[in-house]
Amino acid sequence: MMSKRLILAVTVLGLVFMASCSKVPSVHKYYVDHETTEGFRSFIVPSNLLSLKDSVSSDEETLKAINDLKSLYVLMYSATDDPLDKGDIYLEELKSSMEGRYSEMFNMLSTNQNVKVVVNEDDGQISEIIALIEHDEGFAMARITGDIHLDQLIKVFNKIDISSLMKQANVENTWM
Repeated sequence: MMSKRLILAVTVLGLVFMASCSKVPSVHKYYVDHETTEGFRSFIVPSNLLSLKDSVSSDEETLKAINDLKSLYVLMYSATDDPLDKGDIYLEELKSSMEGRYSEMFNMLSTNQNVKVVVNEDDGQISEIIALIEHDEGFAMARITGDIHLDQLIKVFNKIDISSLMKQANVENTWM
């Protein structure tokens, strides 16, 4: 009798936990929910596909930093002139999925663009960096996951061939 109650209690707790988790907005869930939505473009680059510029030698520190990364997720939305364009709604949904989960690293404002970079950090270890770029013509989110060390990441991104990456993802002719 006791074991049936225990099994029932564990089952109910598991179902409650799963139901509550599925309703909590997250950036990953937002990405998955919108990657095929009209107006969005998306791509994922596993770290093993990040290519360095031809002129750059790959030292041990660079290779380790790349190997510590898991993936780069990019999601872009291009606004339209349609008065029913949902860009503002989509952007607010994305911002709400980020609310309270990340620490802001910096925010850069200009006349037609806003760039905000946030991190998910636990005990000094960064597991996720998100750059949110708002522009007159839409918005984009770039999300990097992995075992991130900022000093190494900055060096790596100076060596990555971004234009080749954009061409591979077929996004070179966008406002980004």
